[in-house]
Order: sequence, then structure tokens, then C-alpha cells
Amino acid sequence: MSSEIKVNQTEEEEERRDPKQTSILFDQYVIWGVVALLIGALWFKIVSLVIISSLLLVITVIIRVWKHHSLKQLIPTIELQKTRVFPEDLITMECTLSNEKWLPLVWVEWEHPKQEGWNWTEGDPEQYRLRLLWLWGFQHAKWEMTGKASKRGVYSLGSILIRSGDAFRFAEQEKGVDLNKELYVYPKLLSVSVPALRSVFQWGIGRKSGGLLEDPSHIAGIREYQNGDEWRKIHWQASARMGTLQTWVYKPILPKQLMILTDVKGFWNVPNREFEWFLSVIASVAMNYHRQGIQIGHASNAIDYKGMKIRDLVPTQTVGLFLDDLAKMTSTTVPSQHLLLEEVTRKKDNAAPIFYFCEQILEGHVGWVKQNGKVSARVIFYYRQRSSYADQLQGQAFAMDSLLSSNKIVKNR
Repeated sequence: MSSEIKVNQTEEEEERRDPKQTSILFDQYVIWGVVALLIGALWFKIVSLVIISSLLLVITVIIRVWKHHSLKQLIPTIELQKTRVFPEDLITMECTLSNEKWLPLVWVEWEHPKQEGWNWTEGDPEQYRLRLLWLWGFQHAKWEMTGKASKRGVYSLGSILIRSGDAFRFAEQEKGVDLNKELYVYPKLLSVSVPALRSVFQWGIGRKSGGLLEDPSHIAGIREYQNGDEWRKIHWQASARMGTLQTWVYKPILPKQLMILTDVKGFWNVPNREFEWFLSVIASVAMNYHRQGIQIGHASNAIDYKGMKIRDLVPTQTVGLFLDDLAKMTSTTVPSQHLLLEEVTRKKDNAAPIFYFCEQILEGHVGWVKQNGKVSARVIFYYRQRSSYADQLQGQAFAMDSLLSSNKIVKNR
């Protein structure tokens, strides 16, 4: 039979005690001293000492047994309201602690260790600690807690510490539990203005001439003229009737795709806020094109927070995988003798346009463009810091600042 108890969290919590600092009276070796004292008292027939040593022995045994079994069959669970969010989004977690044994617990502590960038909305913003009183046998406690992340990253919200012991805390023990509950926090979204790809590339063709490959025999409708639309697509009668330029919209023959390359080389000595801004711009550009129905692919020379290389993603409508990689990404590069561009364009299975984001344009980038004229025609470079080599790629290399339409963060996602 299980029942639910009410959880009370005190504002003033006791200072954390190291579980190893158990009272010396109840140390595992002291019990043999108590036994020897009891034997001596019986031998010399000292009644008062027999009573005291017997009582002390019983208390010691009870406390040690209680300590040894207190954390057994104590099952914690956590359910996250969301697992993918943006910075400053509030997250609600539903926690449950079940005591699946007959032995009652006078007190239990549940603690979340500190994580840089994570803050709780109640109590200590850096460290969450909750004490439960009287968790009876086969009872469970439920409560909710909220927090938020102030920066991008992957947070292990399932890593907790549980401790318990006797009523007087003469002896206690602690164990760490990892419930494998990870929260992915994406880069902040900025307001960006992205170029119209239809006036620059033909998806899947690999030629320099502009225009989205469309089937003129399948008309999807008309819409208002947008910067970059070809004049041959203007619907003159509809334009005259409505007073504004209108263009034909045709159904595309090939899916619209874009490859984004994230080159983190050179960011090892750059302030972290600049690297976070770099990823925010990339995420914002990808989300902008994703809303236009363009499939996003991704490749990078970075490693993630676990030391693994960031995976390569073929263009897909699922932008979440791409954002997951940005959340996991670090500024450390994978050792390689080749440019990221060379590794990606060597594959013949995709001829989508490429947006190449990097810290700055290097001599190797210029040399690659000169040696790969046909392939390089579908690459646009975006750099964080200007270099002299960027001037040699005029019309094909742009500052990432040029993509920003304002400094405001996008709130509607």
C-alpha cells in the first residue's frame, strides 16, 4: 500500500554534514569496545555498568542497521516538462521519492549539485536541497521544482545526491544517483535577415547561375514580389489589378536544402561570449531558413562536451538534431590535416548550397576557392573577424554582423 506525504522545505537549512563524519560512539570498530565493556561488567558483576553498556550496544546496533538499510530500495524519479529549451526558459521538474521497504525513514535529504549556468527559482539559486521528514514504509513523496539555464549547454538534471540516517544524525550515509535526465539548452536566437537563396542558387544542380529549379507547368499560386524574384516570373495582369507587383509561384522539382558548416578553428583564444554569439547567429540563420521550408544539413570540425566529434547531418526537415549539436558543441577542434570544406565537398551525394561560418577567412580558404571554381560557386563564407584574406573573396565572403537585423533576441519561436 502506497501513500503520498506532503513535502515541506525549510528556508533555513542545516549546514551540510559529511556522511563520513559519523559520531565516534557509533563507529564500526567502537562496537567491539562496547562488547568488551559489557563482558567486563558481567564478569565483575557491576549492574549499573551492565545496564549502560547493554543499552549502548542496543542503540549502536540499531543505528548501524538503520544506517546500512536506510538508502536501500529508496527509488528516486524525475520527469522533465521539457528536454529542449532556450536560455532563460523556465523548466518544471516533477520529482518522486519512493520508500519501497518496511523500514521507515525519519529524514531524507535530496540534493542537486551545483552546475554552472543553472539557477533554481526557490531557495539557494545555485544548489537545491530538500529535506523530507518521516517517509514511512511503502510511502512516496511528490513535489515540483523549477529552474532555468542562463546559457547554452547540456545540463545533467538527473544527477542527485540522497542521504539519510538515524533520527539524531549520529550516523548517516550518502549515495549519488544518475537518472539520465539531460536538458539541452540551445543558443539564444537573434533577429537576422538572411539572403534569398532562390536568387543565388539552384538546388541540386551545382551551377553558378541563379534561380530555384522549378517546374513552370505546375503553378502553386501567386504572391507579392520579393527582393530577388526574377522579372520573367512577374504576373503583370495580377500586378495591374492589385496595384503591387505579383509573381508566379511554381512547385519546385527538387527539395530546397542548405548545408551549414561550423568551423570552430581559432576560437580557443577567443572570449567565450564571442563564441556563444557565433553559435547564436548560426542557430538564428538556420531557424529562419527552416521556417521557409528549407531542409538544413550540418557539418563541423568541433567536438562535443563528452569529447566526441560532432556528427554530420544530411539536410532534413528536423532542425532539432542540428540545434542539439549546437547545444553540445565546444570550441575544441578535431585534429585534421584537411579543411572542413574539403571534407564536406568531397562527398558527391549532395550539391546543396553551403553557408560556411568561421572565426576568420584564412589563406587556406582562399586557396581552396581558387582550386575548386565550380564547387566553390555554391559556397558563401561568413566570418566573425575580418582578415586581409576576406578581401580576396569579395562578393563571396561577408561579416556575420551583416546578417543581424537588430540586437534584439527573438522571443517567438
